[in-house]
Amino acid sequence: MTNGNNHIEETQDRRAVVHDLIQESHIGKDFYFLLIVSTLITTLGLSLGNGAVIIGGMLIAPLLSPILALGLGIVTANQESLIRSTLTIIKSVGIVLVLSIVTSFIVGIYSPNNPEIVSRIRPSLPYVYIAFLSGIAATYSWAKPKLSATLPGVAVVVALLPPLCTTGIGISEINRDIVAGSFQLFLINLLGIASSAAIVFSLLGYHQMRWIEKKEIDKEKEETETKVK
Repeated sequence: MTNGNNHIEETQDRRAVVHDLIQESHIGKDFYFLLIVSTLITTLGLSLGNGAVIIGGMLIAPLLSPILALGLGIVTANQESLIRSTLTIIKSVGIVLVLSIVTSFIVGIYSPNNPEIVSRIRPSLPYVYIAFLSGIAATYSWAKPKLSATLPGVAVVVALLPPLCTTGIGISEINRDIVAGSFQLFLINLLGIASSAAIVFSLLGYHQMRWIEKKEIDKEKEETETKVK
């Protein structure tokens, strides 16, 4: 009987996690607001070379949830979920790049010796390990509600936004080295987190949650259509 109760509780927990992940990765007004504010803060922090400001921007950035949702979509083999998450990530990348380019033009205080920028244009093998391990920590923390308090710390380690904002700064400066190096670092983080998320979700049995995931996405569509009408 205890095993049966545990199974029911685990299934309910997984449903709640999928529900929260779909909600958090929904690209609505709240998502746009947090993305815009976090991008502006992070870009200004990078321009000033101020690590504390950069961390502040990272803490409120909503980029982690759509990447974890992408990992979940890989596990459930849900094409609709994969397309949804991919489009959200692409839109987010476009918004971040445009805002960081414009902000960099306006502020105009970039220095080639800025340590916060230089540190994000030279990706190496250890960054691959960090991205993968960060993805494991982020996914496990998300899948275990009791560990949700650790998510802010994980968000700092994941570091998705600073490399992308650095790419925008590089574009505004027409600096090919900055653009190439920082965007490569962003891709390393993105792929590392998505792949490790898929592994963790698979190990935790989320491949069984395909129908719940589909139900949540369908519900999201219905709510969006209702608001439009």
